[in-house]
Amino acid sequence: MSRKVLLPGATDRTPVMSFCIQCRLEKQHEVLKSIRQKIDDDMESEITDYQIVICLGCKSLSFRMQLVDTDLYFFDKEQQQTVISCTIKSYPEPIELTRRLG
Repeated sequence: MSRKVLLPGATDRTPVMSFCIQCRLEKQHEVLKSIRQKIDDDMESEITDYQIVICLGCKSLSFRMQLVDTDLYFFDKEQQQTVISCTIKSYPEPIELTRRLG
């Protein structure tokens, strides 16, 4: 049986790294608002944080989604710790910068 729960996400004002579309770099951002969705069922367990973030450099706003799949993990022998699968996406998504030919 699948269960979906919405919870408060990361504490507001939490610093996170995210791609800034204006700076065109991975930059420090501050979480303005976050909602956490937790899905548990017999086959998997996922935690997704939906966040509104602001770049601490240029002050532009963006949306960030962080998905943690607690069933996908491995032990890192060098770091001596368990590493859990985490996918992070930023919106608007970064576009590939190209030079005009001519």
